[in-house]
Amino acid sequence: MKLKNKEKADLRVIIMGGGIGGTATAVALQNEGIHAEIYEQVSAIKEVGAGIGMRPPSVELFKD
Repeated sequence: MKLKNKEKADLRVIIMGGGIGGTATAVALQNEGIHAEIYEQVSAIKEVGAGIGMRPPSVELFKD
């Protein structure tokens, strides 16, 4: 089902978790014109020493 711009503007999405998945989801939704709010339980976002491994085909998706 494809939404019209007016329908997208009326949507409000709540995302639970401000990690890489939640943040990426919020950005993708906002790029489509859909309002997204992120709720995170920690009081401050900081580095946790984790890494993200990406294979070459995945990296290609980020190139413009």
